[in-house]
Amino acid sequence: MFQKTVEREKPYSKTDIAELKKIGREIKEAKKNPEYRRAIDNFIKATT
Repeated sequence: MFQKTVEREKPYSKTDIAELKKIGREIKEAKKNPEYRRAIDNFIKATT
């Protein structure tokens, strides 16, 4: 007999959700702007 218990990580706080939404909006904006896109590509190259 196994009892199913799922250990959940802390749920996202309101600030986390706001931050994620902000990032999502920035990404949508970036897709429209080629200069912004180039900056993101450079950032990705620099960090990987």
